[in-house]
Amino acid sequence: MAEQMTDPEVSGQDNKNRKKKGRLGSTIFIIVDVAILAFCLYKIIPDLVSYRKAEKGYDTLVENTITVPKAENANGKADGAVDANADAAVDTNADADAAADADDAAGAKADPKDLPPVGRSKGYYPELTIDYETLADTNSDFVGVLYLPVLDIVYPVAHSHDNNEYLTRTFYGDYNRAGSIFMDRYSSADYGDRNTFILGHNMKDQSMFGKLKLFEQDEKLCDQDPYFYIYNEDVVRKYRIFSYYEVGVNEDLYDPDLQFADDDVYDDFIDEARSRSHYRTEDDFDFTKRPDVVTLSTCWATDHVDNLVVHGVLEEVFE
Repeated sequence: MAEQMTDPEVSGQDNKNRKKKGRLGSTIFIIVDVAILAFCLYKIIPDLVSYRKAEKGYDTLVENTITVPKAENANGKADGAVDANADAAVDTNADADAAADADDAAGAKADPKDLPPVGRSKGYYPELTIDYETLADTNSDFVGVLYLPVLDIVYPVAHSHDNNEYLTRTFYGDYNRAGSIFMDRYSSADYGDRNTFILGHNMKDQSMFGKLKLFEQDEKLCDQDPYFYIYNEDVVRKYRIFSYYEVGVNEDLYDPDLQFADDDVYDDFIDEARSRSHYRTEDDFDFTKRPDVVTLSTCWATDHVDNLVVHGVLEEVFE
């Protein structure tokens, strides 16, 4: 059989056509990639601008209404911190750690590394200067200021009438997907429930409750200062963190009809919270008197089927 001959001109034209198709394909891919990028930026940039606006608004609000003490000094006390008199502090945990002496019997100064972590001293709380009147005038749902020193979280708390309300509403009342730090609608505004929920978004920029996830990233972080505080005009409540973990959004923990209907339910809750906790401490807690608990709750991961919860038990009340 005679060998088929290839026309050089035809072969050259085929090569040109293939190159054109290749360039066209590459161009199409580039156009598609640019379109996808543009769409993503179109969706993301407004959110980023909105989040930044909310963060700036809260920064201004806190700056104008809340003054936090300076960093703790070598004696384990913050400038402006309070050591309340025994008759001014109501001890709700009989086995709370007693204050360690900073000086020995001879009056020599103790080594800072031997001092207890900040907040461990009985009768201690950071004395924030708070403009309660302005906060109440700004939002009639205002029910206190939350301060978690080790994570530098400080926000006014609003009491929700509808748990969807403050998911997208700032303390000023403006629409913003960053939302607010707010108390669950089923919780009592006076923090008198056996378990009070305070909720907030897990923001990527670590605003709102975005810093709570740092507990999961550093298991020793909580031990540095395992307390948070809730300030009202006539009372300060001190809570000791004893547990944090992930929980399904549909678990019984969030069912208002099952919120500690009796002592047995409370005891079961405490047992489960301690058994599931990712936080381990040698401190002993006395739950026999069933002290009140505040639970900080935020979303966990992007699919939002789980939440991260941080449980704090009421240890002292300062009036």
